[in-house]
Amino acid sequence: MDHGFKRLLVIGAGQMGHGIAQVAAQVGLSTVIQDISQEAVEGALARIEKSTAKLVEKGRLEEGARSELLSRLSVTSDLEEG
Repeated sequence: MDHGFKRLLVIGAGQMGHGIAQVAAQVGLSTVIQDISQEAVEGALARIEKSTAKLVEKGRLEEGARSELLSRLSVTSDLEEG
């Protein structure tokens, strides 16, 4: 699926932000999660790691696909860096 986008910046690392970032990375977009709090972005990444691990356990996602998804994610607390 060619959606025309190659990279996505998700501003806000809360419930919606980390969910949007996970879905975007799952469909192949290089995704940056930005929040003013470094703790928040690290927490968002940890939640994505945990939820994708559960998907692997349930057989809904292969480990290789999970690794690729996670490799597409990055986090920052600096909006200009995103």
